[in-house]
Amino acid sequence: PPEKVELARPPSRTRSSPRSDSDSEKKNTKDNAEKEDGARHVDTGTGKGGGTAIGYPPQGVYSKHLFRTRLHVRLKRPMDRRRTILIGDVHGCFPELKALLKKVRFNAKQDRLILAGDLIGKGPYSRQVVDFVRTVGALAVRGNHDHRIVKACAGLVKKVKPEVKTLMQTLGRDNCRWLATLPLSIYLEEYKIYVVHAGVKPLSRVENTPIDHLMNLRGLSKNRAVFKHGEGEPWACSWKGPELVVFGHDATRGLQIHKYAVGLDTGCVHGGNLTALVLPDFKLAHVPSLKMYKPPKIPWPDNVVPFLTSSGSPASQPSSSSSSSSSSTSSTTSSSSSLAI
Repeated sequence: PPEKVELARPPSRTRSSPRSDSDSEKKNTKDNAEKEDGARHVDTGTGKGGGTAIGYPPQGVYSKHLFRTRLHVRLKRPMDRRRTILIGDVHGCFPELKALLKKVRFNAKQDRLILAGDLIGKGPYSRQVVDFVRTVGALAVRGNHDHRIVKACAGLVKKVKPEVKTLMQTLGRDNCRWLATLPLSIYLEEYKIYVVHAGVKPLSRVENTPIDHLMNLRGLSKNRAVFKHGEGEPWACSWKGPELVVFGHDATRGLQIHKYAVGLDTGCVHGGNLTALVLPDFKLAHVPSLKMYKPPKIPWPDNVVPFLTSSGSPASQPSSSSSSSSSSTSSTTSSSSSLAI
């Protein structure tokens, strides 16, 4: 009879020996060095070809479900696209999005569409916005409202708010997973433009800016970050370039035109406008909101009037955050002098 062969058993798990004091000191030193270093390598869990991306983790550990792509994406000039259209916060305002794309004569086969985050939330048509963006092959950066859904889906929120649960069910599993593929920034090499949702830490690279700044920053006060509406000075006043940053998030200040930054969130969901920046002509286009879907948290200042007349021209000149910033817009790039409303 054949000999009986015993299969090798896997080694049993044994409890590791206690770590010595010297090992603990080495670990603490390494952790502190990583915190002080700024940028860190984060495993994005993208699978084959994904590799690692550079980002700055805020307070906690990221799972692979939070970022299914690179944190920062660089795009080369596409051979089959003649224009790039950048749009501010949509917030579920699907009719206005379609009206704006019709106004700029968007062609999905010839134009590249990029959204500055916060595609969803507040407005009534979040599912339709995401479905449409995915259908036409548009790109987007991640906004704080998008990130809120991703965190809840990844199980990193202890108590999920009822409105977040409702939005998750409305979007569906596939759309929620797609939101996890949105990066924090997109860099357009041919225009030397960064697209982010909220803000960039001054005197720093976009890739080294903390994630909470990229998705929540609104202003600065004594060189400290300000995240609340209307407080402090706009961070864009302190951004010295040389790259131009296109952002959204700060609807309270309306349209912002600075030397090295353009803010496109003009409060569509609050009854304002939906605004686009069309490249390479650096032309702005607006459409008025059909209604006030949700009141703003604080009233717009008197010098910020984001409403449009029926003819499509501003009812009042939108305010840059300071007179000096608006007067210096023409020096952003060689073609930005044609930036017009």
